[in-house]
Amino acid sequence: MAKSVNNLVLDAALDVVIDNADRVDVCSVEPVTYAEATSTYTLATETMVVGEGNDYNTTDGDTSGRKVAIDPKNGITVTGTGMATHVALTDGATILYYVTELGSVRSNTAQAGAASTITLDVGASAVNDFYNDMAIRITGGPNAGETRYIASYVGSTKVATVGSAWSVTPTASSTFKIFGQQLTAANTINLPTWDIEILDPTVVT
Repeated sequence: MAKSVNNLVLDAALDVVIDNADRVDVCSVEPVTYAEATSTYTLATETMVVGEGNDYNTTDGDTSGRKVAIDPKNGITVTGTGMATHVALTDGATILYYVTELGSVRSNTAQAGAASTITLDVGASAVNDFYNDMAIRITGGPNAGETRYIASYVGSTKVATVGSAWSVTPTASSTFKIFGQQLTAANTINLPTWDIEILDPTVVT
């Protein structure tokens, strides 16, 4: 049976975030509670201006449904040192509303691996140090699930050296995702525009 929903219903769900989420935290681990988002795992925090048309702007979804585009935040002061992997929106008091990974920069299949390196795909950046201080997670293959930060990168060879050795060496069958950023206290971080999207139920699988 076909399903449909009025945009007013989807907007009402997004309005819970738009009207209440007045704090954003950059976290080192995916938080599942308010305390984890704002204390245990936070590396940087910034105030959000609630209300439609401020830091939040509702529009049609990319695929279907509706989404809220969240304005960029530049020059956020970093208060902790660690690998930033997630962003969390809270009400600054008790409620954790939304968590997402920091945007993926590149996903593909590796060409090779060694104890402390991974050779990215041939289409990866040719610019030296392009991926420095970003997180790299192995998403498939012998060491799936491992995450490290990239300490250096050679564009001509596509070889990324990670900050600590892999527990299992990646291979040419390992798939990867590069995302996030290594942060150091007292530095700053820029958060680009990102969004929260709710699809129409007719396309949800």
